[in-house]
Amino acid sequence: MPTTSPRRFQSLLAITLAVGAGVFVLSFLPRAMLYPAPRLPVPEPPMPWREVRIPLADNGHVHGWWRASPDPGATLIFFHGNGESLATLRWGGLLDQLAAVSAATLVLDYPGYGRSPGRPSEAGLHAAADAALHFAEAEENSRPVVVWGWSLGAAVAIPLAARAGERVGGLIAASPWTRLRDVAAVHFPRVLVRLLLREEYHSLRAAAAVHVPALVLHGREDGIIPPEHGRRIAAALAGPTRHVEVAGVGHNDLLTHPAVWREVANFIAGVAKPR
Repeated sequence: MPTTSPRRFQSLLAITLAVGAGVFVLSFLPRAMLYPAPRLPVPEPPMPWREVRIPLADNGHVHGWWRASPDPGATLIFFHGNGESLATLRWGGLLDQLAAVSAATLVLDYPGYGRSPGRPSEAGLHAAADAALHFAEAEENSRPVVVWGWSLGAAVAIPLAARAGERVGGLIAASPWTRLRDVAAVHFPRVLVRLLLREEYHSLRAAAAVHVPALVLHGREDGIIPPEHGRRIAAALAGPTRHVEVAGVGHNDLLTHPAVWREVANFIAGVAKPR
């Protein structure tokens, strides 16, 4: 009867352990790359923002900041990117830019981000988006709601606009992707994407069910989410859509460009205008 030598057994065991460790590590890599929540402590919100606790349907909650506005107009809900949080919005200056927009505004941290408990997931982010819309409606029920998402946030905002129908008055999608698998395949071998990626975030499919006015913004030099994704989203949206590609701008610098904020201000003013 054949036997396995101790040395060969040790080699087989080492290979088995190495493969198992590799699979274990690779199973966590997609989540770590998709949801790199900043570890910065979340400060108190600056005036005139106030801290809010937004309840979720499963009895959990997410943490957000709310800014009321005395001016008649719209309510804006902003969904940040995957590497951001309320802390980075404040320290990076984006919170000040949002405050300059003539709209009551809600910003929030996804589950597992900042002081929001839980673990980020596609279902969890969509649930947080639904809760944010409900909160904004309760605070300002006479204003049209504009949902604005950037990068990962666009993959949250587009399906929200599709689900909400006429509850949403407008959509802004900045640096959107068609679906997560498509953009992952730009950077990684397709075989790994198929094997390891479980989240879907199919924005293109959701876009076809969005009938409200929309603004799609993209940096023409975006090497992370190529501009073609924004073009396909703009073409799929079922309502009146303005598509703007900003020349000389990439991914992470899109929201620093003055032209983007002019487009946003004009779009929100148009949604808020009585019809």
